[in-house]
Amino acid sequence: MCGFSGSGKTTVLERVIGELVGRGLCVGVVKHGAHGIEIDRPGKDSDRLYRAGAEVCLRAREETVWRVHGRPETSLEATLFSLLSWCDFVLVEGHKSTPLPKVWLSGESGASPPPEVENVVAVLALDADRPARTLAIVDAKLSAAWRSRALLGGLLIGGDSTRMARPKQLIEHAGRSFAEIAHTALAPHVDQVVLLGGGEVPPSLADLPRLPDPPGLVGPIAGLFVDHLNRKFMLVGGYILQASLVALMPFADTLGQIYVLIFLSSLPVPVSQITRAAALPSVTGIELFMRGSSL
Repeated sequence: MCGFSGSGKTTVLERVIGELVGRGLCVGVVKHGAHGIEIDRPGKDSDRLYRAGAEVCLRAREETVWRVHGRPETSLEATLFSLLSWCDFVLVEGHKSTPLPKVWLSGESGASPPPEVENVVAVLALDADRPARTLAIVDAKLSAAWRSRALLGGLLIGGDSTRMARPKQLIEHAGRSFAEIAHTALAPHVDQVVLLGGGEVPPSLADLPRLPDPPGLVGPIAGLFVDHLNRKFMLVGGYILQASLVALMPFADTLGQIYVLIFLSSLPVPVSQITRAAALPSVTGIELFMRGSSL
């Protein structure tokens, strides 16, 4: 959202954000502070800590504010990627010199965007229904993004079944295995069926991409945590916990304590493996990831 000062950018964004949040979407905003950022009063404790050189996090019951010094990793691109990891949609106010798609708001003068401002998808006059026009553009972007994402269907493949003397997915009904019946029911509704687990499958399904089970006792529980928590925190935290437990080994006095430390130090392993696997698709792209997993 771009325009000269006084063109109404914040007013339009306020209306658009209210509508999107009302639909249940999580919306992020990046605002360009051309004249610096003022979020803290000079002389306040947090301001003094910031000016002393610290990266400051202000926490209250209902909100949290980070105030950090400018660093390469806090570039606009890095900020957008960070917000998009947990926001459904991110709106940018200002930053007219970037290649991002832009909606230009004309002020009272009706000025058009300068020639150096590129990738302008719409110019909205002051007398236009600018919130509605902006929402239409946002809806089109959301629809295109949703359509571009492949819808994957997971077919759970277990291991040996002691009660049935053979894997359940290989049990046949009317000449077909349960796995083949489930695949036939699922395939028309998704873009790709993925096998979840390391169990045996019929030859007709052997070429499907597969996401094997991670080793370790807590693999399924770790998967739930990785799906809902910050992956960087899970990965780094797992390594720190494992290193801390290993560092305690020289201080163990009994064989039982050593066994407990070995067991506890093994618990972060499946968490780290699942976290790496969960992060890979965002690095390699889902198609390349599925091809590599199926090898």
